[in-house]
Amino acid sequence: MQLQDFGVTGDSVEVCAYQTRSWYDTFVSHFGMAMQLSSPHRQNPDDPLYSVLMRLRVGAPTEDDVNLLNSAWGVGGDDAWPNHQQLRAKNCDLGTVNDRRLAELPGESVTITCVDTFNVEHPDRQASVYFKLQKLSRGVFQVKPGAEVVLTRSVGEVMTGARGRVIRASSESVSYSFVGHEEAVEVGVAEFAVKDAMEQILGKRVQVPLLLAWAMTITRAQGMTLSAVAMDFGCTTWSPEGFLYSGCSRSVSFSTLRVRGLTRDHVRASPQGLQYYQIME
Repeated sequence: MQLQDFGVTGDSVEVCAYQTRSWYDTFVSHFGMAMQLSSPHRQNPDDPLYSVLMRLRVGAPTEDDVNLLNSAWGVGGDDAWPNHQQLRAKNCDLGTVNDRRLAELPGESVTITCVDTFNVEHPDRQASVYFKLQKLSRGVFQVKPGAEVVLTRSVGEVMTGARGRVIRASSESVSYSFVGHEEAVEVGVAEFAVKDAMEQILGKRVQVPLLLAWAMTITRAQGMTLSAVAMDFGCTTWSPEGFLYSGCSRSVSFSTLRVRGLTRDHVRASPQGLQYYQIME
């Protein structure tokens, strides 16, 4: 709950979910109730990761915690943990991992190009809408059979965030098997829209709702339970509050977590989050 909502900036009045009017109406007012979990639910209290997470959550790790997490990577370079879900802070850090892994697969890539439409005429406004559309989906998506992907829009009973492996792909659709689903799912194009404050559509993008997922952003991985996680803090400056806790807590145990390049400066808790915890307590 410490990560900012999608599209929210530091200048926004409402930064986190629990600062929004909808949160108040649902959980704080007399219509609902908010309850605080006493501990993380993915990790066993006897696991070394458990106590570290409890301190990371409030931004108070010890030097031993930082050293312990960094020791988890062990010996090896970028390819040391290919079977782990790679998590990064920013979209620009994903390409190095995903592009390399895609290139390693046999065969030619299938390219799926988006179709954009704009309901604004001024070039500056179109540029602004295009920038926002780029955050919603890839303009050009390249994929091959065998690629690891994540769903960004629900398809039937398969929910957003489901991960899987591509079986076949064409310029219009992708078929792949999701984790936890026996039958293959055909994913066609979906519509992504940018709206103004009055819910008027400023622009649309039609594209398959998929992203390569050998590496994902921590924001994309929110809510996921991952069997094995690798986080490299050396590729860029990680500054957003709550990222370290959110990323590390995707892992079920210390033995399945790999971390390197972590410093004390990477550990930041949200002041609003800490204040909310105090209110809850």
